Amino acid sequence: MRLALVISSLAMGGAERVITHLANGWANLGIEVHLITLSNQDTDFYSLPASVHRISLNNMKYSCNPLTAIHNNLIRIKALRKQFKRLKPHAVVSFMDATNVLVVLADLGLGIATIISERTNPGKYQAHLGAVWDNLRRITYPKAAAVVAVSQATANQLAPFMPHGRVDVIPNPVFQCEQGVASPPSPGAPTVISMGRLVGLKNFDLLIRAFANCVSDYQDWRLQILGDGPQRTELAGLINDLGLNNKVQLLGAVKEPTPILAQADIFALCSSFEGFSNSLVEAMACKLPVICTHEAGGEIVKNSDQGLLVPEGDLDALTKSLRCLMGDRRLREQMGRSAQQSVKKFIFPNVLNQWTQLLSRVTGMDWPIMQR
Repeated sequence: MRLALVISSLAMGGAERVITHLANGWANLGIEVHLITLSNQDTDFYSLPASVHRISLNNMKYSCNPLTAIHNNLIRIKALRKQFKRLKPHAVVSFMDATNVLVVLADLGLGIATIISERTNPGKYQAHLGAVWDNLRRITYPKAAAVVAVSQATANQLAPFMPHGRVDVIPNPVFQCEQGVASPPSPGAPTVISMGRLVGLKNFDLLIRAFANCVSDYQDWRLQILGDGPQRTELAGLINDLGLNNKVQLLGAVKEPTPILAQADIFALCSSFEGFSNSLVEAMACKLPVICTHEAGGEIVKNSDQGLLVPEGDLDALTKSLRCLMGDRRLREQMGRSAQQSVKKFIFPNVLNQWTQLLSRVTGMDWPIMQR
């Protein structure tokens, strides 16, 4: 069996990490896996095993105007179509909105079962995507053999323009935090941790300000933020202005964050929206109580059971929630145990098998299943 996976790049990001693990999982099952990126291999943050065939199209050129954008995307479609004709895969799986559109157009008339995966909430993300790509998505997505959403909220957004309203929901996988993977937190250094790309919609500035509101009463606590991005300099300046250089650390991008998460005490996620937050479920798997916005984790976190949900952008609510958990170790431990139990349904074998079952459905072939 031959499978082609397509994504714009393997740069740092949640979707990139997921497709890397899926590629590895399928290759381990004896499937011939080819992973295609539009970008150059030099941009890779995640690595692939030798069993996965890596194809880099190297055509992610900057488009300075609409005519150039059309030209560049036609080149990408042509390059993808050439690869599909050459590889003759039994199925194609594509990740990310704009790439999904290009893959569907490249696959027209080839008779290959194409599965496209939407990784965020289309309604929330529409302003970032732009009207042209949003309209192209509405036209092309119904032509795919199947459309996958990472959450029910995302599926509900896609359903109106899908035939019969059908959208398959397959969450991102989580890798269980195993016993002994890391030492417990050092005495006297309890930690609030967060993770994600350093961009505006993640609202790390709000988290830093909320933490600053707590430090006078919780002087032994610290805040760590994993990730990198265009706001790093701005956030470093805010930390300095608030006099938190000894309390708040920007740790940069980390390929496998589990050891660091395992040593923390509270996980915070302040995003304006998420499709399905990898960092959230990974933190929960590490037995961390969570504080997150309704928009980022309301479908995953049961309020007051696995953590505390707060409104987006509400500094006072975020500060209050931080104080609540920072001041109550027993509550943190109780919520952490519940959090870890609640995400077991997202473990990698379960999620990989959901994808494999979908492949079997759209191709009419029996694809191998990972044994639990």
